Amino acid sequence: MATDAAGMAAKRAARKAAGLCTECESPRLEGHSVCQRHFDMRRQRIEEYNQKRRARKLCYCGSPVKPGRDRCPACLAIEGRRQTRRLMEHREAGLCLICGRRPPRRRKATCAVCGRKQAASYLATKERRLRKVKARARRGQLLRILAPSD
Repeated sequence: MATDAAGMAAKRAARKAAGLCTECESPRLEGHSVCQRHFDMRRQRIEEYNQKRRARKLCYCGSPVKPGRDRCPACLAIEGRRQTRRLMEHREAGLCLICGRRPPRRRKATCAVCGRKQAASYLATKERRLRKVKARARRGQLLRILAPSD
């Protein structure tokens, strides 16, 4: 069995080095190790797994999730420590706190690229919230909130 696994690993490495899908020898997608067909199959399997997990209200580790979250308290704590460690490493290295690849802008914590992405995301979120409020106002659902109380 070990020789079969070693043989498959060598075959996949050779396909990868040749720029082919590691599963079927078709041309692989740019930036990936598999072709479009296998990429879609993997994505579908992952999405099906996540739907089942969410329906059962389970964390990735199999424990019950915290209400309103997608992870259990233990995994949330582990992730929090990991994020804190990552941010500290980036800060100590003098790199952008988001990507950790480029130096931050002057008197900022993020690089120019991440700063632009952050600003765009912030504006999109703000616009989306404003559209929801306006839609509710058009339907008359905000009148009771905005009307003076007696």
